[in-house]
Amino acid sequence: MKKLRMHCLILLVAATTVSLIVQDDPLKKILTQLEKYRADYFQEKVHLHLDKPFYAIGDSIWFKAYVVGTQNHSLSTLSRFLYVDLINDRDSIKQSLKLPLNNGLAWGDFTLSDTLREGNYRIRAYTTWMRNFGEDYFFDRTISIGNSISNNVLTNVAYSFSSSGNNQKVLAEITYMDLQGLPLANKEVNYNVQLNFRNIAKGKGVTDSHGKLSISFVNNQSFILKSGKINTTLKLDDKKLVAKTIPIKATSNNVDLQFFPESGSLIDGLRSKVAFKAVGADGLGVPVSGFIVDQNNNRLAEIKSEHAGMGNFAMQPKAGDTYKARVKFEDNSEKIYDLPKSLSAGYVITVNNLDTTTLGIRVALSPSLKTTGELKLVAESNGVVYYVSKSAIEKNVFTATVDKKRFPTGILHLTLFSPKDEAVAERLVFINHLNPLSIKVSSDKAESGKREKVRLTLLAKGAGKQSANGSFSLSVIDESKVPFNEDDQYTILSDLLLTSDLKGYIEQPNYYFNNTDETKSRQLDLLMLTQGWRRFIWKNILSNSFTPIIYPAEKTIKVSGRVLSNNGKPVSGGKVTLFSAVGDVFLMDTLTNEQGEFVFSDLNFNDNTKFVIQARNQKDRKNVQIELNETIPQLVTKNKNSANMETNVNQSLIA
Repeated sequence: MKKLRMHCLILLVAATTVSLIVQDDPLKKILTQLEKYRADYFQEKVHLHLDKPFYAIGDSIWFKAYVVGTQNHSLSTLSRFLYVDLINDRDSIKQSLKLPLNNGLAWGDFTLSDTLREGNYRIRAYTTWMRNFGEDYFFDRTISIGNSISNNVLTNVAYSFSSSGNNQKVLAEITYMDLQGLPLANKEVNYNVQLNFRNIAKGKGVTDSHGKLSISFVNNQSFILKSGKINTTLKLDDKKLVAKTIPIKATSNNVDLQFFPESGSLIDGLRSKVAFKAVGADGLGVPVSGFIVDQNNNRLAEIKSEHAGMGNFAMQPKAGDTYKARVKFEDNSEKIYDLPKSLSAGYVITVNNLDTTTLGIRVALSPSLKTTGELKLVAESNGVVYYVSKSAIEKNVFTATVDKKRFPTGILHLTLFSPKDEAVAERLVFINHLNPLSIKVSSDKAESGKREKVRLTLLAKGAGKQSANGSFSLSVIDESKVPFNEDDQYTILSDLLLTSDLKGYIEQPNYYFNNTDETKSRQLDLLMLTQGWRRFIWKNILSNSFTPIIYPAEKTIKVSGRVLSNNGKPVSGGKVTLFSAVGDVFLMDTLTNEQGEFVFSDLNFNDNTKFVIQARNQKDRKNVQIELNETIPQLVTKNKNSANMETNVNQSLIA
């Protein structure tokens, strides 16, 4: 039998809320402001369970959508509609769906017509309410779509880079093969190179005996032009031309190495953990090793990256000293990077998250900050405060050990407030109480014939062997035809607990949830140290600088607008008729008010419904104009997950 893999997702409601009664006025203000923000700015997250990791033209992309609230990840009832877009590599929306949400759940699909080109696409999902908080919170996934119908040419590309001053030279070696992997030798190829949609080079050549064509170009605006594509046309024979597009993810092998002191800054005289992250020009982590030196070239600490270019070391800066990192890469090349300058005074939060039951917290401060008053430590997750600690400033260090049972699974946000109630240090920690469900799937038959109906029984039990209640989605694929790496996938856990709360691109998000162990827990803590928090900024919370609400939550489908005469004056008492042209059969009408305004509310359409609006004035004449009130569509910006793009799209489709 073929090896099949079933992907099963469940969304469970598991909320833990701690009620804190605080009499202290300054601290009470902090907590009151946070509660106000949480209540007035309820935030949603979206996860789409796609049926496959990649697709071919002619497929349908089937998905189930889960929309939850951030507080406890229970299904949201705030929004009643979800928007899902299919976006191509030119940041153009090719298909768009508006799906009704039933208690936070929706189903949908995209049919990949043969008019689409193979390449890297994005699926983006959001509610109108989510637009108030920026598209960083949207579901946004990069997928590859190949052509297995008419495609008879495969490509493989390898890039090499060099530089001269600010100019970056790129050599792309493209190999053309047939479906059996045999080289397409002595074939004419025309090409043009685009970076950020600008044409920077063009030419033609002939493949060698191995089917290889070398294309070189220079990027002399590397500070602006970061990525692009090579459009090639291969002459297969006298009558057939084959177009192939090769993505360019980067034009150099430069590595950006950044340092992240544990609670925000290096402080003179205070020992602290420093995390680092090495990222290549293509957005992926780069392995590095080396050591930290001071201005006298004394070695202070060794560095060696672990997962995705991340690692950490400890150091205690001295006043007046400067520090550098001497780094070696896998190709034995070396480079020197500056560490951030230390501050003369400040606070350091150190967290030990390796114990499975308790969270160890240590707060240190510079002697010059030992004034009157209290330090306050607040721990919140998804806008709910679960722990508060106060300490009089009597000594330079205070510690706390907190039972992890106080906190829910997910990102915990620790913030230290000074006696002046200013947020002076922050630390993110991931709390993991995940207990995998025991899931058994049985079939009514040991074997099934082609296209034969299969009946499956799903049995899910929780930690206490009790039946688990939830909303499930399941897809069945032939893994011999659709191979994939489990670490590279995006799951309901990685989407709702990780990527939806952190800034920027996260490499292999499911790596931290797949076959977890102590090593992966330590590496997840490195991610917390190097990835930015994006839910809110304390300064804005305390100063009432909240995000203005522009888009109300959509509860119903509404069609509204104005009716004007040909001279632009409002038509009062005019008759407006709304009726279906395609889809559900319906007919309704209404009258305009004194301002010529009309509205049809509480509409409910099925799939692919199209409607017509007609208007007449009070004298039943048609010489009027209709202006519809339309929400400005969401703009498409640069793909934040461009590092996930496949340069050889069809390689995974050979099977």
